[in-house]
Amino acid sequence: MIFTPPAFLPTLPSPLPLQETIGDFCLAVNLANTARPGSEDKRPPFVEASTDRAWTADEIGVRVGQVAAALASSWKLVPGQQWHKIVAIVASNSVDTLILSWAVHRLGGGCLMLQPTSSADEIAGHLANVPPCAIFMSQDLLPLGQDAIRRSSLSSEVPIYSLSVPNHTPQGAAVEPDQKIASIPTLDDLIASAQDLPAIDKITLSANEAARRVAYFCTTSGTSGFQRIVAITHENMIASILQAASFYKATRERGAEVTLGFLPFNHIYGLLITHVLMYYGDSVIVHRGFNLMEILTSIVKYRINTLYLVPPIINALSRNASILSRFDLSSVRAIVSGGGPLNKEAFARMQAARPDWQLLSGWGRLLKA
Repeated sequence: MIFTPPAFLPTLPSPLPLQETIGDFCLAVNLANTARPGSEDKRPPFVEASTDRAWTADEIGVRVGQVAAALASSWKLVPGQQWHKIVAIVASNSVDTLILSWAVHRLGGGCLMLQPTSSADEIAGHLANVPPCAIFMSQDLLPLGQDAIRRSSLSSEVPIYSLSVPNHTPQGAAVEPDQKIASIPTLDDLIASAQDLPAIDKITLSANEAARRVAYFCTTSGTSGFQRIVAITHENMIASILQAASFYKATRERGAEVTLGFLPFNHIYGLLITHVLMYYGDSVIVHRGFNLMEILTSIVKYRINTLYLVPPIINALSRNASILSRFDLSSVRAIVSGGGPLNKEAFARMQAARPDWQLLSGWGRLLKA
């Protein structure tokens, strides 16, 4: 089946702007849009909901350069060296997850994005199929990641690092110190060890390089079945971003919005949408995962406009209309459903619960990318 865009949408630029890696491409456009004379909407691209920390595009760009320099120093990379290694990431949502991946791209590498909902055996299989030169795990997923490594055929020489996850320990919970986990260097440790080094600037991709260079390896099971790995190039991502952004520009009544960002950054749905929103100038409220009360509180606090969800979450919302009524959700204008089919019963329940919300359907993001 061949899909064609609506006639009202502009054509994509030809050739595509493929001189930058995906993160730097989105950052550059975001910075250019907010720097325009008369630009009143200067929303931060990301806000960490757990700490209320807002990240500006400038801050993100600086940290990408610092992380790239720290990785290059730790791995003894020579400036200008052609480096095509893979770094595995098993992490809950945080802005540093994205920053790390963009830093790896600046060095010439790609990222294997592993889902925390996968089993240790599944992750071990992915590590065997796409062997990484290093592994980063968020601190809340270290037990899962370490179990997967033990089950894999990876060399014990592959370095392991951790990513901090702000406020991930439930309040009042007693946590026993784990010496093995405490001894794993963190991303912040790497940055501190290279703080006197100059940041690594963005790179320029040569002709056709964006079409060949893999930005992300993502896992998918399709509609059902065993997980498989799909390679997504910088060109794939940039083309998808431009398509989505052109649709937003033509159909949105307003400009930049505040959006919900709980979808996993290691799944193509959350990963692609996050890049699109940063490119377009939206502000993404980042949640580590889904917690109904935290999400509803966040909608009220940040006046979130669009919710990017999956059918099980929409089903849960539609069955808890009484809980929704306790919160001022008047800022929400639309729900976008993706990651799987939404049945007509759940669709009807959601419309009945919130008739003022527009319910939109996405499709096949991994295949599309």
